[in-house]
Amino acid sequence: MDEKQGSNQESANILKSVGIYYSEKISSHGATPAGVDWNGEESQTERFHQLLKIVTERSPFS
Repeated sequence: MDEKQGSNQESANILKSVGIYYSEKISSHGATPAGVDWNGEESQTERFHQLLKIVTERSPFS
């Protein structure tokens, strides 16, 4: 396996681990801040406020 293939495999392993981690969180906590491993609604709201600072009304978003 060359260096690029090794790097791709490592990335795939990391993504798989992250996917498993968050799947377990959402299964345990549902569609709540804890379901995405945030410590509460206040923390979630603050994250959204920070994200909105970089979104302009002219920027497409969903």
